[in-house]
Amino acid sequence: MTLDHEAWLRERFRVIGVVHLLPLPGSPRFAGSLKTIEQRALEDAHRLVAGGVDAIIVENFGDTPFEPHQVPPETLAAFVRVAWSLRQAFPEIPLGINLLRNAAEQAVAVAFAVQAQFVRINVPIGVWVAPSGWLVGQARPAAVLRARLHAHGIGLYEDVWVKHAWPVGAPVPLETWIRETEGRGLADALILTGSRTGAPVDPEHLKVARQVARRPLLVGSGVTPDQLPQLVGQVQGVIVGTALKHQGITTEPVDLQRVRHFVAQVRAWESHRDPDVS
Repeated sequence: MTLDHEAWLRERFRVIGVVHLLPLPGSPRFAGSLKTIEQRALEDAHRLVAGGVDAIIVENFGDTPFEPHQVPPETLAAFVRVAWSLRQAFPEIPLGINLLRNAAEQAVAVAFAVQAQFVRINVPIGVWVAPSGWLVGQARPAAVLRARLHAHGIGLYEDVWVKHAWPVGAPVPLETWIRETEGRGLADALILTGSRTGAPVDPEHLKVARQVARRPLLVGSGVTPDQLPQLVGQVQGVIVGTALKHQGITTEPVDLQRVRHFVAQVRAWESHRDPDVS
């Protein structure tokens, strides 16, 4: 499946559901059973797809503390196995890869191997400090590998002011980060987040992004059904994890009823948006 990312994201408001993996081999909390990790991922993905999401993105959320730019070989191998299982189980739904903390080049390699449609790059440009240490922009190695593999259909969905990280140096306005991420980071889509997992995006940041961005905009944290009236018609979609989990707890399994309710709310608000808003 090949996506025209610009057209796909602007065609309708997209709901991208997150599959948070349990700790993988190579991480401190790996419990010893890759089969358990794979089964949980498949169950969560099944509920997301059955609930009506437009795409899923898989990430090694359980691997804290994260390696900054490269994951260990055993982690990468396990991630590929689980991602390939998801691809085989749900061949008709777009699949994204987020290899934390900022292993963008490896994420492109995984996407190529498992026939995923896009990757998320948490820090595409600049230098940031995070709990994982120094994070240096990875847009170039990701884009170079994509070109070397002739895999131009893999979309680069790139964060602007990503959560759980802080830019180093003099303050730079958000509009400058957006323009640089689009122009120098070769982003196919931009992602806005709050300051941490589950935190909503700042409304002022959203307002600025709406005025400046030329690429499709996604909100990537803290989205709840109550926020949808402010988002549908303003951005092109959301990446949502916590709100779709049992009792709204990030580490819990996906709750099918929550997924169905969320998607139903999206479509209800979408039907009332201004048809001239893309």
